[in-house]
Order: sequence, then C-alpha cells, then structure tokens
Amino acid sequence: MVAVIKILIAFVALTLPSVNSAGEPKDNTKNAQGTDSSNIRNEEVVFLAHAKALRALEKLEVRSAVCGEKMMETKVPIRILPTLPLSKREWGTVFTHLAAKAMGRCEEDAVNKAFMAFARFKNFEKAIMGDKILNTGFYSMELLCCLAERGKLETELHYMKIDGKIRETLEAIPELNEPFNPILTIEAMGN
Repeated sequence: MVAVIKILIAFVALTLPSVNSAGEPKDNTKNAQGTDSSNIRNEEVVFLAHAKALRALEKLEVRSAVCGEKMMETKVPIRILPTLPLSKREWGTVFTHLAAKAMGRCEEDAVNKAFMAFARFKNFEKAIMGDKILNTGFYSMELLCCLAERGKLETELHYMKIDGKIRETLEAIPELNEPFNPILTIEAMGN
C-alpha cells in the first residue's frame, strides 16, 4: 500500500506545473531533444497502445506454448494416485478439470497482461479512431476472455458433484497442480 501511495504522489508531482526559482511557471513542453512534446497526436497514443498489445500477445503465445508443451508431454504417474471410489468417467472429469486449472495457473500472468493491454488498446482505438480498426490478427476481446470457458465451467460443475473429501485429496497431489495431459493419464489407468 505504501508503494502505491508513493507512486501516486510521484504522479501528482509530475503532472503539476513546475516553477522556476522566481516562482514563475516553467515551459514543460520541450523534451530532452528540445522539441515540443505537447503536440502528440491522438493516433500516436493508439499506435503505441496497439504495439504494446501486440507485444503482450506475443508473450502470451510464447507462454502458452511452454505451458502447452509441458501439458502434452506430462502423464501423471498412476502409482501416486490414491485408490478412490470413482468411475472412469469421474476420473476423466477430475483429470480434465485439474489439468485445465493447472494450465490456467501456468498461463495466468501472461493472459492477464495480454487481456489488459488489448482492452486498453481497443478502448483507445474506439474512442480516437472510430470506425478505423487496426489489424490484430485473429485476436479479439471475446477470444482472450472466454475461449473454451463454457466447457471449463461445465466440467467444473461436474467436478463439484464429486465428494468434497475426494476433491481435497486429489487437489493436494502436487503433480495434479502442474500442467499434465489428462488423456494420457486416464489412458494409463486402463479400465
């Protein structure tokens, strides 16, 4: 909290007009190169926000690839799983839900940063550019927000129907909290 207050104080100090030794306002429109910095066009703000959004999306793609590779290659060793009164279908629900949660944790920081950068860009773009839309490839707010979210929620609802003590036992297993391949894991269980 103290850090936030210091940042706010610094921001206010930077935005207040400066005065010279005689108490008169200084001309703050010249930057270090001696050029007028007050003539920044609105479009420049949009283009910078666009560039930041694209960089955040690139970082998200890299992080998703790292997490996805780990998920695809990792099979939870069956020997570490306790014997529990679950059907094959329930085990499938458990693995699918816990694998999705683990993948979400692995990508979370990159997803949040990409979503916020993209949301800021889209907000500035709409306010300043109107109907002129900059290219963001296949990315959209809906994709960043909600891709596959309905399926995850449906799986979570099935998961929540499993006894709470069983869920606690499974959630305490470290290997089920890291990205893993639920299909390879369920196949390793056999019938």
